[in-house]
Amino acid sequence: MLTEIFKIISFYDKARWNSISNYNLINFYKAVLDDDTKLLTHWLCYISDRQMAFGRIWEVGGFVFSELVSNLKENKNIEILKPNLVNSFINTNGNGGYAFTSKSKVNNNTILLKSYGYKEDDIAKFTPRYYPSDYYSILFTFDILSEYNYSLTRYIADQISKYKEKDDLIQRILFSLYLLTYYEIGQPRKTDIADFDENIKKAKIRTKKVKTILNNSFEKEFENFKKDTIFNQKRAWCSLRDFFKSPEFNKYFRKSLQYENVETAQLFTLKSFQQFELPGDVWNNNPKFRNWIIERKRKVRF
Repeated sequence: MLTEIFKIISFYDKARWNSISNYNLINFYKAVLDDDTKLLTHWLCYISDRQMAFGRIWEVGGFVFSELVSNLKENKNIEILKPNLVNSFINTNGNGGYAFTSKSKVNNNTILLKSYGYKEDDIAKFTPRYYPSDYYSILFTFDILSEYNYSLTRYIADQISKYKEKDDLIQRILFSLYLLTYYEIGQPRKTDIADFDENIKKAKIRTKKVKTILNNSFEKEFENFKKDTIFNQKRAWCSLRDFFKSPEFNKYFRKSLQYENVETAQLFTLKSFQQFELPGDVWNNNPKFRNWIIERKRKVRF
């Protein structure tokens, strides 16, 4: 019975991944961006991908985040996340809260003009549902990445170089990404965003703790992570999954790794794919879906 159920799951897997239309394609603010900028933009979009329309995240948020990342890489200035500065990408929204805002105008961006009611002279604004914690995740991520020339790929490449001989390499990469973005974020309030100097102090303290784990206590903390926390990392798993399986982002990921002199031949193998944890709701993991497969199996012979 299990073999036959797996055949059905395999069919769904191929249907899910063989069509590019099934992916969250990002509405980049301009066509020409380097591969790591696209990957880091993808990572930021998944940070904010919680309980809101996915189209707005990847189309409006993608527009704003791609310019944010491009600006960060060009100018190496984390103060673009200091609220309400002239060059800031985070600004008060008039309702006592904040929005991530683009610097570029919408211009002729068809998606924003037709689907979201923007005018050509408008700037794009994006407020994730849980933006206080998302803001801190992004700020803390950038502070760590400042030591990797703001390159997500370089950060991942560093972990691969350390653990490429390990049988659980993918899970180790996932743990490293968890440390980068989701470790000790807490439950900040929107009012906390205003004090940038204090937030940078928090970022530096957290970065020091993360570096200690990465360099000195990785094995111990990784074992603790695998006991429970690893199963609650839907956003990290989904993004890393896309780096391996998406026809678009796998291409960017491979090229970026090669740019960092990482040998990829042994990375994209069945051994790696077997380590992925599949978030339940990606498979619509509810009783109706599960029971349909089992009931269907009883009626159909393969």
